[in-house]
Amino acid sequence: MRHHQFIANAAIGLLPFGLTKDGIDRHFAVNHLGHYLLINRLLPLLRHTAQLSSPPAAGPRIVTLTSDVHRSAPASTTFSSPAEVTTNGGYGAMGYYARSKLAVVLFAKYGLAKRVFGAHGDRISVVTLHPGIVHTDQLDQLKDAYGGLLGTLLKLLTLPFAQSPAQGCLSTVWAATSADVEQNGWSGKYFMSVGEVAEPSKLAQDPKLGDNLGELSEQLVKEKLGPDGLLPWDVSSD
Repeated sequence: MRHHQFIANAAIGLLPFGLTKDGIDRHFAVNHLGHYLLINRLLPLLRHTAQLSSPPAAGPRIVTLTSDVHRSAPASTTFSSPAEVTTNGGYGAMGYYARSKLAVVLFAKYGLAKRVFGAHGDRISVVTLHPGIVHTDQLDQLKDAYGGLLGTLLKLLTLPFAQSPAQGCLSTVWAATSADVEQNGWSGKYFMSVGEVAEPSKLAQDPKLGDNLGELSEQLVKEKLGPDGLLPWDVSSD
């Protein structure tokens, strides 16, 4: 594992609409924007590592965690304006969560695999996956999203379908370590189970939406951190 960097998403679950201290929808900020910035800052290290890793050793790999709930993202999602992710659109906890997870899929497919790594010939893979329902404390957020009574009922209905944390890790570990990802050219692909490429939602396959997301993400980061808040996406390790 010595010349590899594996990145997996921390996440925020189903919560009512709320803004971060930066004034951004907290689902979008935590599930997408923070990782967008992290990966940008790690680009020099990733590219340096890619130059050290020659076949048969695998190149660096990024694994982002999404949810198949991304299919429930509001149909009105365009990622075309800061107002879309800084004001309450009335979508409810599921809508905001799903929209943020849609952003994860779009960023992996169009932002990284296509426009960053693919365009520059980087030997760096990125995959995104749905690990399934996992029995963790995150399920308690159903109470925050839907109230104590309904949230508890939804949790009880969900538990029979939930995997243990150990089971839930399997697909992520596979995505981070399997030689199949690079050998089969699966960078940018979406997975719902070990070794099986899945088709994401129609919105997640919209290149225009991917372009909009990239422009919006860059705009928001630079507004909050200044014009030097992002490294150029073509930056090398030299």
